[in-house]
Amino acid sequence: MDEKVRDVVSFFDAVAPYYDRITRMSGVSPVFWSAYLVDLIRRYAPGRRLLDISIGTGLIAERLLEEGFDVYGLDISHEMLRMAQERGFRGRLVRGSFMQIPFGDEVFDVAISTFDSLNTVLYGMELQRIFSDVRRVLRRGGVFIFDMNTPYSYRAYWDGLERIDEDEELLVLWRSYRRGAITTLNLDVLLREEGNIYRRFSGVLRERGYSLDRIEKFVRRAGFKSCLCFEHMTFKSCDKQTMRFQFVAFK
Repeated sequence: MDEKVRDVVSFFDAVAPYYDRITRMSGVSPVFWSAYLVDLIRRYAPGRRLLDISIGTGLIAERLLEEGFDVYGLDISHEMLRMAQERGFRGRLVRGSFMQIPFGDEVFDVAISTFDSLNTVLYGMELQRIFSDVRRVLRRGGVFIFDMNTPYSYRAYWDGLERIDEDEELLVLWRSYRRGAITTLNLDVLLREEGNIYRRFSGVLRERGYSLDRIEKFVRRAGFKSCLCFEHMTFKSCDKQTMRFQFVAFK
């Protein structure tokens, strides 16, 4: 694990106890997101054994469990997995990276990756290798369901973003800028303690937006037979102003 990856893991380890609140404060609705995923899976996936790649605290996956899926969760952050256990997540949790998925061949009916986790992969050939490894762990006819922020979203929303989210205990500062294909997000999480003293956790996250054509090319080269793309949270076709791609790739 290189130094930059260790720094990111250390940041997520530190903010793991507050991650669910940060997610909700940012406007994400786990209920609607998970319902959308269930709809996608029921339409396109052949079975119920599911791998959630970069599961985090299990905020989305716990609702998939409630729908009867046999969920396995993979995450590189030990503390995020620990928080999932503390929250009562009943699926099986494994620490590991999507750069080398620690499961055997043809184990799962469906794999998912949410919250644009794959945008943190900054090189196209690495992204293609991840797609190949996901395909390896899928059974014949299995599907990979994943979302990614688009180049348009990094230009139109993330470039120059400055935002503050807060509740009674947390203050979250978002600042991001784009240089070429790479967007850098500086994220500061401040925890209010007694006497209005703040404890600060800071992280630097780097993400890349890939065009629809490039992602589809990587998916094909990884060996998937076909791929669908929708505007996230819909079943509409993607266009030049789509903010987040939602993909369904078929083995």
